[in-house]
Amino acid sequence: MIQGLLFFYLAALHSSIAGMEIFSAAIMLAVFARRDWTLLRQNRTLVYWLFALILGVLLSLWATPQEKGFWFQFGFMRWTIMLWGMAMALNTVWSEKFERRLLSVWGACLVIASLYGVLQCLTGFDFLHHDIYPQGGGIYKAVGFYSFSMSLAYAIGLSVLALSLPVLKSKPLWLGITTCCAGGLGILSAMSRGAWTAAVISVLIYVVFEKRKWILPAFVMVAAGAAGLTWWSVAFGQKILGMVHFQFDHSATVRFKIWQCYFNMFLDHPLFGIGLLEGDKLLPEYYARLGVAETFVSHAHNNFLQFLAGTGLFGFVSYCAVIFIMLRKAWRLRLSNFAWGWSLFLAQIFFHLGGLTEANFITAIVNHMLIFLWALILALEARAAHTL
Repeated sequence: MIQGLLFFYLAALHSSIAGMEIFSAAIMLAVFARRDWTLLRQNRTLVYWLFALILGVLLSLWATPQEKGFWFQFGFMRWTIMLWGMAMALNTVWSEKFERRLLSVWGACLVIASLYGVLQCLTGFDFLHHDIYPQGGGIYKAVGFYSFSMSLAYAIGLSVLALSLPVLKSKPLWLGITTCCAGGLGILSAMSRGAWTAAVISVLIYVVFEKRKWILPAFVMVAAGAAGLTWWSVAFGQKILGMVHFQFDHSATVRFKIWQCYFNMFLDHPLFGIGLLEGDKLLPEYYARLGVAETFVSHAHNNFLQFLAGTGLFGFVSYCAVIFIMLRKAWRLRLSNFAWGWSLFLAQIFFHLGGLTEANFITAIVNHMLIFLWALILALEARAAHTL
């Protein structure tokens, strides 16, 4: 039963936030009923820091008045429970046969979601009646099966990078190459410069560490791809040339203003912050105080500023500790499982680089994908320790 739920959840990760919530809840109920807490005992340091992060969020909600409800904000932290439920589920069912099925199901879901995004990008067509915004020259900003282009960019980016080396290692090779290429096109279709940059840097990190003979060809391929897209499409060309010449459009300048305000929120509430998800409610006040001519309100568009302003130093340090632990676990996993270790490490690098210009951690769709990958790291680490 748990295997089936995991495969349904994997499909939902690429298509439906409602499905993510339903199947993740079902998985947690199934595994927690077993009352096997071995995985928690093996990861005490991570448990302690997660507890500190939860406490930091609680303190932030207690320290300052909140316009948004307590449960609306604190409820977001359910991912800390979901992480263990998902890790226990994966650890319970993992085998070579399960891994082969996982790669097949995951690859199929990734290809379908990515190609649907490409279809939206090229035609603007969407049978789910999402808003697909034109970018010029007949190109549209795809949202895939989600309702937001950033969700598509980072969910697909996490998915393809985490799957890349394991699926390329499996046979037939052409199927792995097709899967990775489809995922890359899915990232492109979302028209997110932050995701594009993060994906390129992540791949180049692997090349520098493991395939140094490919460094020059990799740079040539990136340059050729950028030149080809610029020549082919006005929409892609404007974004790429803007990146090359360090030109800041309206979206970038608004981010600078938002970052300024959120940092000042932290300065005003340095210990416990203003509430994890409360910042957008306070932005008009800070715009006025800092003399910023802007009306757009949103999250911090930066994961680190979101936690710094939202939870103060207490929560921020805890958040940084958690992400450092998970990066280190993936890095060490390379020694026992090269393909999964590297892929899961690079997926996290992609996520954190993208998180410098987008608060993708608090986006439910992307958060679900990240937590699934973290759970996979914990499960694979446990399996590796068991076989030693």
